[in-house]
Amino acid sequence: MTKPAPRNAEPDMPDDNPAPTGTASEQHAALGGPNPDPPARSQPMGERPADGDPADGDPADGDPADAGAVAGVTPSSEAFDEALDDASGTLSAGPMAHAAARMGLATAFSRLLGFLRVLVIAAVLGTTALGDTFQGANSISNVLFELLAAGALSAVLIPTFTRLFQDREQAEAERLSSSLLGIAVLALGFVSIVGMLFSDQIASFLTATVSNADQARLQHDLARQLLLFFIPQVVLYGIGAIAIAILRARRQFVITAIAPIGNTVMMVFFLIIFYVVRGGDTSLPVTTGEMLLLAAAGTAGVAAFVAIPTVALIRSGFRFRIGRPTLDRATVVQLRLGGWAAVQNAMVGILLAGAIYVGAGAKGGVVAFQVAWVLFLLPYAVLAQPLHEIVLPEITMDAAKGHMGSFVRSASWAFSGMTMSMIPAAVLYCAFGGEAMRAAAFGATNVDGARFIAAALAGLAVGLPAYAGFMLLTRTYYALGEAQVPAVVGLISAFVGVIFMVGVAAAFTGESRMLLLGLGQSLAYYTGCGLLALGIRMRTGGWVLPDRVWRTLAASLLLAVLLASAYNAIDPDTRLTRLASLAGVGIIGGAAYIFLVRRRLFAGQLPQERT
Repeated sequence: MTKPAPRNAEPDMPDDNPAPTGTASEQHAALGGPNPDPPARSQPMGERPADGDPADGDPADGDPADAGAVAGVTPSSEAFDEALDDASGTLSAGPMAHAAARMGLATAFSRLLGFLRVLVIAAVLGTTALGDTFQGANSISNVLFELLAAGALSAVLIPTFTRLFQDREQAEAERLSSSLLGIAVLALGFVSIVGMLFSDQIASFLTATVSNADQARLQHDLARQLLLFFIPQVVLYGIGAIAIAILRARRQFVITAIAPIGNTVMMVFFLIIFYVVRGGDTSLPVTTGEMLLLAAAGTAGVAAFVAIPTVALIRSGFRFRIGRPTLDRATVVQLRLGGWAAVQNAMVGILLAGAIYVGAGAKGGVVAFQVAWVLFLLPYAVLAQPLHEIVLPEITMDAAKGHMGSFVRSASWAFSGMTMSMIPAAVLYCAFGGEAMRAAAFGATNVDGARFIAAALAGLAVGLPAYAGFMLLTRTYYALGEAQVPAVVGLISAFVGVIFMVGVAAAFTGESRMLLLGLGQSLAYYTGCGLLALGIRMRTGGWVLPDRVWRTLAASLLLAVLLASAYNAIDPDTRLTRLASLAGVGIIGGAAYIFLVRRRLFAGQLPQERT
């Protein structure tokens, strides 16, 4: 590899093909640099420049003291291609695969502890009115953040900071981050104040579907008090999102993956104290002191979650501080892109709000759905998210250089890798979710609560591959410097899901309602995934889609049938034997699937772009 040529050595976009508003070209120009993008179709699909081409620089070949290389490993797009064995087309243990594996292991550990947090919540608060009230109120800051700022402060920032670090412009990155922090604190602080003023109305929304008037009043009073502590968390989320985006742009992935451990430790600590103080009682009302313990569990957890990446970023030498908000061109461009991304991220908040609203009509439904949601995210976070987080900086550089063939190939590699794990995970959730919840239920989570969780998990699992694909495809648009299309698609998809939940799921009760809530979410993500894939095809000329979907599904279903037959033959009748049998099924099934992947299922080339 050769040392990269200066970005200003690359040709400008021809005048007859100006960069559209909000593209990567405009962002770079707004930061004071020339337009780096050659015409998007200037080379055949699937071809990359030969080694030594100045336009195909490798950031890892620069000065070791370069800020962009602070993580120790700064893989380039060329390094990513080395993760694909050109002769066989199979994945090799290159820098990208290694980085994804490290992030996956860190995420697995973090999520394992996160599952402990979920179990503690279920055991201490249970699928009860108290649990519903705590979880519903604690979710409001998440909903507000997704509705108002998540896109502006997270995924869409990574391409911007990736380009700055690639160009060795850390001073500009620090200036931009300070300005964005100032804007975020002011804007989210204002949102917090407004939310606290309307806490009574929000509490009424959270308890609107509770049929018993006395129970609704007790839940409303507790929710209103908790919201005064939980709503300001949105400011902390904003700070954390910017810190995480910068760390990922610097290829420091592991520290961002373990950040949720802080949330787990603090929440479990205060909930255990709450349990001891109340002696296991889950009835309402609670005393002021008990309410403060619940408030501390939620707020201290978020503070610890944000502190981990923030401290790590500062210790790495990056000047991360709240500065005076400025509206220079670079900031305005980022805010415009971030505004559209925030609209797209509103999809998550809208769907979550719809599920909370409809789920509250079934006693314990809110807790059951949120436990199922955490379990649903577990395989995605461990096996799929590392792939699209690792690939985002690389496809950002491909897009900036006009390497659309490599862009499609890289994104398709990530999509294929995700579906290879998400499809079998979804099938196993559907086949064994009920038994797993039955075996894991303890404390205030009764048998009915376990069934609720299993039903919601089955409905969500159907959409697991689509959820992973949707998250990847939104990032391909951000790498291209576009955010408007994912925003529109996200809103359309969210309303499709909400209409299904309100119009169909609400007509049912019990387990059927929980199953349909999950299916409503799945429907939304399949809708969005299809629309985004079509849009990428129109922009790049290639399909960013996974390979061997039907083969993967068939193999997963066959394994699930065989494993279920073996489990039923064992017929475990105690908690310990169920847990042991499920562990054995998981180990055997995982080993068998890995064998199929390596020897049979994916023989041949993996993956190729579609033209």
